[in-house]
Amino acid sequence: MADITTIPAPIKGWNTVASIANIPQDMAIVLDNLIPSTGSVASRKGYSSHATGVGSGNVDSLFELRALSVNKMVAAASGALYDVTSVGAATSLATGFTSNQWQGAVFNAVLGLVNGADAPQTYDGTSVAAMTVSGGGLTVTNLSSIHVFKNRTYFTENAKQGFWYSALSTMGGALTFFPLGKVGNFGGNLIAIQTLTKDGGSGQDDAICFFMSSGEIIVYEGTDPGTDFLLTGVFKAGRPIGPRSIIKLGPDIMFVTDEGYLTVSSLLPLSFGKDNSRINEFIKGAASTAVAANPTGFGWQVVVSPSNNILVVNVPGSDSTIVQHVLNVNTMAWCRFTGINARCWAVYGNDLYFGSTNGTVYLYGPEFLDNGSSVTSVYQSPYLSFNKAAQSRTTAFRPRARIDGNLTMTVKSSIDFKPFSLPYTVSYTFSGAAWGDPWGSPWATSNTVINYLNMNSIGYDISISLTFTCGGLVDYFETNFLSQKASRI
Repeated sequence: MADITTIPAPIKGWNTVASIANIPQDMAIVLDNLIPSTGSVASRKGYSSHATGVGSGNVDSLFELRALSVNKMVAAASGALYDVTSVGAATSLATGFTSNQWQGAVFNAVLGLVNGADAPQTYDGTSVAAMTVSGGGLTVTNLSSIHVFKNRTYFTENAKQGFWYSALSTMGGALTFFPLGKVGNFGGNLIAIQTLTKDGGSGQDDAICFFMSSGEIIVYEGTDPGTDFLLTGVFKAGRPIGPRSIIKLGPDIMFVTDEGYLTVSSLLPLSFGKDNSRINEFIKGAASTAVAANPTGFGWQVVVSPSNNILVVNVPGSDSTIVQHVLNVNTMAWCRFTGINARCWAVYGNDLYFGSTNGTVYLYGPEFLDNGSSVTSVYQSPYLSFNKAAQSRTTAFRPRARIDGNLTMTVKSSIDFKPFSLPYTVSYTFSGAAWGDPWGSPWATSNTVINYLNMNSIGYDISISLTFTCGGLVDYFETNFLSQKASRI
């Protein structure tokens, strides 16, 4: 008689640190384009063209300007800035720039932009203009990132160990330099600035964090660097990758380093409400490997999409491939996105957008098609042992999932950590209206549940690899195996 063994969907996500022999059953060795949730893993959304003609190649910057009556999205490509607010052809705003890799901050309903190569710019929702900015010994074209803190604008400068800050209520203007070279212990240049919120809301007790290329984080409190800045501490972490890899995460700060994806809350003796210290726990293997492979490549960025409940780390590969490491911010479980060739990301309104390599800005979701093509997702299960003392024969398995669309599923298996078997493919054809459609019902065939599939594998441990290609939602919630003790040979 066959025994039935069930393992749950990998709701705890992608495990990149454990030995493949010891990965828990509710995690995955590979989890591509399947987002872990509380009861299942579900296929990511696809994307569709939003704005075209954004230059002719890489779209390297994307920003939202939403203040007062202004509601705009701006992109940078081909030496120009574009209005990409509306669906369709983009509108050129300004041209003649050397770099498309801008950093931006919104202050008093104006978007300030710097890139370390061109003169700083401002955009008020109507026109782009040169930012008025000066400072003793400052080369304004070297201003490389911008941040707003307690009603002042702060800037980093290429290859400098300090920051520039403005007068109150001023975007740019006459800047004053504040040196940090004698504060830290490990040197390095200042590459980014971010705000740390202790109590979850903006207020006078907010601190400002200065991220050095050496991995030091220098933290100050106060409102005026010239009069009342108080050094809170100097903390050592991994070396940060760049300004776009450092992001506000609620009251906390997350940043990409050569030691993985870290949070300031894991370094400081402060209470942040939600514990973010586990963010790096299972992803640090993939994260540190990716950083080591391409630490200086353009495209590293972190973005949070509240409407999708995900945090996205854009990961540029040394071979020009781009993937994303994606965290469910509610469950702290990771997966990986493939097939999204993103150079930059931005949240505009409630939606998530990315700039690609073909002069196009794309909208992520709400459909499950990548610009009209089916999304391919992959799940490799942990290795499962049915009987530690003897070999087992696996005779069948059932990947239990609800499918909302035509599906092609490719199946492979690995016995005792050996190479995977030759794949075979099964298909399920969608017919009828989807549940949620005006003509649908909960019994529509769009909610297909996959039945048992035959297997004939003998060994101590087994792992299956499933590749789903589907034009709709794949919602995967468990795997059943039929097995029996193998007969002696």
